[in-house]
Amino acid sequence: MKKNYDLGRGISALFENIDAEAQKASDIVSIPISSLQPNPLQPRKHFGEQELRDLSASIEEHGVILPLVVRVVKGGYEIVAGERRFKAAQKAGLATVPAIVREISTQESFSIALIENLQRENLNAIEESEAFSNLLKIQDFTQEQLGKHIGKTRSYIANSLRLLTLPQNIQDLVKKGDISAAHARTLIGRPNNEEIAEKIVSEKMSVRAVENMIAQEAQGGDMDKDIASIERSLSLALGLTTNIHLKKNGGRIEILFARIEELETLVAQLYNKES
Repeated sequence: MKKNYDLGRGISALFENIDAEAQKASDIVSIPISSLQPNPLQPRKHFGEQELRDLSASIEEHGVILPLVVRVVKGGYEIVAGERRFKAAQKAGLATVPAIVREISTQESFSIALIENLQRENLNAIEESEAFSNLLKIQDFTQEQLGKHIGKTRSYIANSLRLLTLPQNIQDLVKKGDISAAHARTLIGRPNNEEIAEKIVSEKMSVRAVENMIAQEAQGGDMDKDIASIERSLSLALGLTTNIHLKKNGGRIEILFARIEELETLVAQLYNKES
């Protein structure tokens, strides 16, 4: 019988069930590595080589202590949780690994993999954004529903998704750790963001230095610091990047959004404040 795992409680709910069931030897089976395949929607794309070598050395000496969680798919088994152990076991030359087989849907499998990685802080900022985007499509969640599902705020989800609007080469810099997610957020919507990204890397600029440079560029080097502060405050309050463009007589406020849902949320917030 298929078990209903409470994904709203995160990966811990799954493992609480598994830990209880795994007390029985019959719950753990030995599966040939050749029969296992990674989850194609696994959020984590990069596994550090040194990290895998260290785990592989441990597995060579002690074996795989914690069983993988897998589900039956055409041609064998798909890994739900434990892909890092699987890759390290391959490096160690193991023919089989211990696993617990569970009836889990594609949607549940992806949700569990995402939550596991989030709770273990294994994802870089772009992998996390891509995972959020995929989960929104697969589960047909709103950003608010997704936030409740994985224990994040709606604004956190929205800000993360906005990273995917950046050019691919900037996203690659974030993946490699050459620039931080905070750096990347300052580049969203900037016409010369690729040029700025190169400067960040070559000059090892801090986030504050980048913000100051962008603010100066926006007003020909004479933007008032108070305006820059208001800009940052607005961005934090709305959960969306805002740009203030000053003119001789007044100016305009620009609010950037990546998805129509973000605009709808903003409009709802404004209506609520008026009522």
